[in-house]
Amino acid sequence: CLSMLPSPPTTSPTTSGGMADFWYPDYDTAWPVAGCSNKLPLPYKNKGDRPNYSSQLACCKGAYGGQVSGKCLSQLDSPPTTSPT
Repeated sequence: CLSMLPSPPTTSPTTSGGMADFWYPDYDTAWPVAGCSNKLPLPYKNKGDRPNYSSQLACCKGAYGGQVSGKCLSQLDSPPTTSPT
């Protein structure tokens, strides 16, 4: 019955501000240029439909660990650099 609504409820948690309290891989973008997101609404039905991670860094490491382009890591607030600090 509920699934027939124009915007059916999901089992995904919702928080204010349009951001989830977890990060998920962006499978809708080509892998070499994809990253992780915490935007709501989720682009999938249920939280368990994709892996989810406690941080953006954990998501990049878990879902895009072999990404040669480094696109996911470059989207971090403080992305790693190749220059020593």
